[in-house]
Amino acid sequence: MGYKNKSVIIGMMLFPLSAMAGFIHPMDFDGSEAQKQEVIQYIKDRVQQDYCDSQLDMCQPAMLRMMEDQNLSSFKKAIKATDRKVMDRVISDYCNSPVDMCNYDNILMMYNENLKASKKGVNLVTIKTATLTALLDEYSCSLDANSIMRVMMKYGLAEDAEYISTTGSGEVKRFRRLTDEGLNYGINEASSGHDIKTSPRFYIDTFPALVSLVVSYLQKESDDMQLQASKPKPLAGKYIAVFGSFTLIGRNELRSRIEELGGLNAGSISPKTDIVIFGDGDHKERYLKAKGYNAEIWDEVRMVEVIGVPSR
Repeated sequence: MGYKNKSVIIGMMLFPLSAMAGFIHPMDFDGSEAQKQEVIQYIKDRVQQDYCDSQLDMCQPAMLRMMEDQNLSSFKKAIKATDRKVMDRVISDYCNSPVDMCNYDNILMMYNENLKASKKGVNLVTIKTATLTALLDEYSCSLDANSIMRVMMKYGLAEDAEYISTTGSGEVKRFRRLTDEGLNYGINEASSGHDIKTSPRFYIDTFPALVSLVVSYLQKESDDMQLQASKPKPLAGKYIAVFGSFTLIGRNELRSRIEELGGLNAGSISPKTDIVIFGDGDHKERYLKAKGYNAEIWDEVRMVEVIGVPSR
C-alpha cells in the first residue's frame, strides 16, 4: 500500500496552552533576540512537560536535548510558511483546544499535511486513504477500530446517520460518517449503488496524528477518572433517600452528586436507609418513618455543607 514500516508516534500532551508561556506563532516571529529567547524557553518548557511531567516517562537528558533540537529545527522551517490560513487552523486545532499537542514539531507536520490537502482542492480523492482496520493492522496499533470510532463519536469527529432501506421495507438503517472536523483525517466514501450511505476512509499520511489525538482524549479521560477516584467519598456505602425540591440543586443533580461521593441512592425509606434528605414539601410521615429507623435527617443547609452544590 506504500505506507509500510511507519511507526505511530503517540503524543500524550494534555497541558493547556495558557500554562505554557512564551509560545510564538511561527509566522509572527520577528527575528528579535527577545523572541528568540522566548521560543527557546518555550521549547525547553514544552519538552520538559511532554517527556518528564507526563506519563511518557522519557525524561533522559539525551532525549530532552534531541527533542529540543528537533522542535527548534521545526520552528525554523515553520517560520518560512506561506499560507497563514492553514497555519492559523493548525494552531487553533492543536494549541487552542482541550487536547493540546502544541509543539513546533507537530505544528510543522500538520501544516505541511493540511497545505498539501488544501492545494488538491476538490481532488481530495487523490490522497491515499484506507479503512481504519487496514491502517491499524498496517501500523500494528494495539487500539481497535471500534474503540477509535467510539472516541471519535464522543468528541465530535464522527456521528451516526440514518437512511431508509432501499428494499422497500421502510426499515431505518444506520451508518457512521465523519463530521466536518473528522474530515481533517479522512473522507466519507460513497457506497456503491447508494445515494446516502457512506463509509469512512482515513488519510494514510495523517493517520498517526489521528491516533495521537484519540490517545490524548483517552489519556484525559484516564486522568479525570484518577482525579475522581482520589477525591474523598464521605458518603461511601451509605443509603440515601431524597424527597422534595431544593433551591440550589435539582434532584437529579443531587442524586448524581451522591453517587460521586460514594453514596447509594434509595427510592424509599427502609431499615437500610442511613440518611434522608428533605427539601420543600410536606414530609411528616416520611420524617417519622426515618426517625423510627434511626436514619440521619438532613435539610438543605446540612446537605450543602456535606455535598456542596454545582457551580453555575
